[in-house]
Amino acid sequence: MNRFERVLLYIGAPKTGTTSVQIMLWQNRPALMEQGIYIPLAGRAGTDQHIALPAIVLRADHREDLDRHANLRGVDRETRRRDFLRDLDDEVAAVRPCHTLLLFSEHMFYSTVAEIPGYRTLFSNYAPALECLMYLRRQDRWLASLDLQVRKAVADTDFGLNAMPPKRYGAAVRAWDKVADRCHIRRYQTGSLVRGDVVADFCATIGLDDARLSTSGVHANRSILQEQVELMDALNARLRSLPPARRVIIRRGFLPLCAEVLGGTKFTQARDRALTTFRAYQDINRWLRVTRDPDGPEYFFDEDFSDYEIHPSNDRRYTRAQLGRLLSVIRGRLESGGATAAGAGDLASRTALIGAIASAFISLRRAELRGARETPAHRPR
Repeated sequence: MNRFERVLLYIGAPKTGTTSVQIMLWQNRPALMEQGIYIPLAGRAGTDQHIALPAIVLRADHREDLDRHANLRGVDRETRRRDFLRDLDDEVAAVRPCHTLLLFSEHMFYSTVAEIPGYRTLFSNYAPALECLMYLRRQDRWLASLDLQVRKAVADTDFGLNAMPPKRYGAAVRAWDKVADRCHIRRYQTGSLVRGDVVADFCATIGLDDARLSTSGVHANRSILQEQVELMDALNARLRSLPPARRVIIRRGFLPLCAEVLGGTKFTQARDRALTTFRAYQDINRWLRVTRDPDGPEYFFDEDFSDYEIHPSNDRRYTRAQLGRLLSVIRGRLESGGATAAGAGDLASRTALIGAIASAFISLRRAELRGARETPAHRPR
């Protein structure tokens, strides 16, 4: 019952512009259909990606990263698979013909070698061809960015290059290349991207005319800055009782607001540690050069480490005066929206001041979300 010419899986990797691409895809969903690409709603489980998809091919019922992101604990794998395929069948039966079925979840990047062939089996009835697309970032930069992402989401984790084991990483990349009829592997670095932009590069790679698409509102997933660590930890502590997907919605916009009002300083990594990490991935980087850029240098990625510090320091924090200014801005926005800001309370300690910022921001986000739901033009994607 082939309904498409190809199934295309955009598998990440995480921290390679996936947020920007996903926003572009959802906001242009009707326009993509005009170009023959269909993005199903099935399998989203309340997220902005097809989170159910990697959960279906698991060799076990659960994996912590999927459960944490989509509250899948308690739903067995066969139930997920049955529900997903039923919903997908019903959905694609009701749409006009398209040549490509496009699904995406960066959690697919973490599928094991044993799980990856399951994607071909899963979609064999939908299209004769399976393609995948992944963006790879130089591993030291990728892992540093992942660590910041984890710390942004989960308080009290250490910073460091906590690696996906190089052998597992390399085996997974090769397994995707083997299972797909065509595996697009793109470097996530400015000089290698079309127009230096991941959204433009994504469109060019899969055959989309981006001149016919809207890219307004597309943005990167902002990384945490040195000064924002204790603020983010306090906010996460207050959100701990909420489901993970709800936490993401509530804290969205917090780091951009901090940066807008107070600025901040990027984290830096030690040069020798970055070099050691990069060299641990030399086998897969040589394979990537041989298969993707045989006339290029020894490794798939550049070897410029000059922007790393030899002895980095990452201990900058906002002053009390800055924290007071941020609290004032948040409360001002609350009041301008017609909401009541919490009382000043005792803000003598730094801890109390930071706690007041976190509480005020949660109130602000909830007010914004209520306003969005009450707006007649508002429609869920």
